[in-house]
Amino acid sequence: MRSIAATPRASSRRSVRNRTMAVRVTRAAQGALWALIIALAGVSGARAESVPFICEIMADGESASVMLTNSLGQDASCLASCQFSTAKYDVRPQITCAKTVPAGKEVQMCILPSHGEKLLTLMNGSGDCVR
Repeated sequence: MRSIAATPRASSRRSVRNRTMAVRVTRAAQGALWALIIALAGVSGARAESVPFICEIMADGESASVMLTNSLGQDASCLASCQFSTAKYDVRPQITCAKTVPAGKEVQMCILPSHGEKLLTLMNGSGDCVR
């Protein structure tokens, strides 16, 4: 259920600024997630390897799904990130998620709700795993 602000259009600039700031935080968080994954892996010299991934806008255009396949020969810590465009200028929702994926398996990493903005196209994305 969505909450409605008392003055729905009074803070539209602030709202866009907050969404942009959230994307910047997400990008910074992505680096921190990789640092944590590598530290938890306990392997010196661990490197991220690109793996197949799918960023898909759901039929309603209100959410997106991120799928990733661990093509490595063993279970691995994986990170997927996708960024989408919307009809609003400078509003580009990004989804970043991490989890352990069994060897050779395709899993749904996460789902991103758009919070009222229709997702139009995939702008960029990545999928990586660390052994």
